[in-house]
Amino acid sequence: MVLAAALAGVIGGACVDESGIMVIIQNQIPVFDSVAGMCSVTATGSDVSAAEGILDLGVGDTANYLMYPVVQSRLPALATMGRAEPNTVRLSRIHVTIHPPAGYKFPWSDPASGCGDSSDPSFPPLLDPGASASARIEAILPCQAKQILAQFKPGGLNPDLNERIYFTLEIRAHGTRSSGDAIVSDPYKFPLRVCVGCLQTGFLDLAQYNYPGLPRCDVAPRPNPHKGNPCNIAQDQGPLLCCLDDNSKPVCPSPDK
Repeated sequence: MVLAAALAGVIGGACVDESGIMVIIQNQIPVFDSVAGMCSVTATGSDVSAAEGILDLGVGDTANYLMYPVVQSRLPALATMGRAEPNTVRLSRIHVTIHPPAGYKFPWSDPASGCGDSSDPSFPPLLDPGASASARIEAILPCQAKQILAQFKPGGLNPDLNERIYFTLEIRAHGTRSSGDAIVSDPYKFPLRVCVGCLQTGFLDLAQYNYPGLPRCDVAPRPNPHKGNPCNIAQDQGPLLCCLDDNSKPVCPSPDK
């Protein structure tokens, strides 16, 4: 009955929000093409999706987190012969809100700075009735990652690698139907473990370089046998071998030459 009422609202020209007629069904795991050197996803989603993620802030100033949400339309097809489909959705953006661990009062920057607790990355696919679409978004920006890293300090977040510190990424797709009505998806909440160095551990052959034991770049193994996640070195997949440059700044991954 709820869905039927929501569909009636769409057909009647209402703006739709949290009604179950446009949903994010998963955060897809991208596939790396070693020949093309690119990561890609399908429009319909993958058999194995990411139930949660990991963001390692110890990779340097470029740390960010990428998501590949699959947005599904549950709108009915209404077009009659020779007429345009009014329930095609032109997606425009994903609104991302970062929620800190429960009870932690996070001192985010002023939203006017463009680096508060939310962002609106572009999400441009066209979504036909009953179809799905997927694209890459930057769910945590480098400037937001730097703010989170600054909280790993005494009296703040615990940097111990045995700790399991989770943020929650809440995302919602925004778009416009061909009829001109705005539409917003149900919220999708994704748990994200945030750490400093946890993807730079687990070396069986180079145990001495488990974080924080980073080698200097001039003595690091070459070629680098542990380059981490080819789709984004800061997230989800390790081990990742980094090294320290002459200014003691991390270089990730450690170079091959």
